Amino acid sequence: MESCESLQSKVNELYTETFKNESDLTLCFPLLPRINDAYLKDRIMIIGQETKGWYCKLGNYNSLVHDPKRMVDVALEAYDDFAKYSVLNNNTNIFWTFLNELYREVFKRDVVDADGNLGHVWLNVFLMEAIDELGDEGIPTTNKNIAAGVFKQQDRLLYHLLKLLKPRIILFLTGPTLDWALEEYIFSEDYSDGCLSYSKVRENVSFGSNAFAKIQMKKVIPELAETKIYRMYHPNYLHFLGKDAMDRYKEYVFEELRKII
Repeated sequence: MESCESLQSKVNELYTETFKNESDLTLCFPLLPRINDAYLKDRIMIIGQETKGWYCKLGNYNSLVHDPKRMVDVALEAYDDFAKYSVLNNNTNIFWTFLNELYREVFKRDVVDADGNLGHVWLNVFLMEAIDELGDEGIPTTNKNIAAGVFKQQDRLLYHLLKLLKPRIILFLTGPTLDWALEEYIFSEDYSDGCLSYSKVRENVSFGSNAFAKIQMKKVIPELAETKIYRMYHPNYLHFLGKDAMDRYKEYVFEELRKII
């Protein structure tokens, strides 16, 4: 089995090879994951939508792009800091509240261990965002120009990360609205949509087919041939529907995840 250090070095190389050119936008530096023993044990990857103002106090993309070692160091520092100090104490963030509950209900442990290590590799579809206009105008999910600018910089980095890290299970907490990005930038070899198929994990009268879908590649990437891939709603979606709907959804999802994980 390849060591954490070896994998981390390769991940860092992918980032420095990808992020070489300045952006027309003022972007935060990219989300870069820490590879630890917990990942090598379970090989679970959880992918969200976007970071929303990711440690912009430490610098921005253009200020670091010509110093790749510094960009990697800052990005890992931010990831480690967030895992150690924010994940377990992020009661105002519905995404991390959901993951905290998922870990307790499904894994029977905390999402972060006693040493501050996240129990999975966490990434986002959009690894950066605009920081000169924080709020809805600066995030890729609500601004097509920002989304295009982010993908211009990160390109197919996630595609190469998945091939390198070979996760056993990938959970996309992205909802159906980002299926186009999964198809064009994450699982496609040639930026084409229609390369994935989605099917219900099981019939459920309370939720539609998008609530918890199994993803299959029509042209299987060899490194991911054994990977189980699922896409569910982003927790924010059901949060807006009210507590009762959220509680029913969590009960349904956690029951199915126990069978998978």
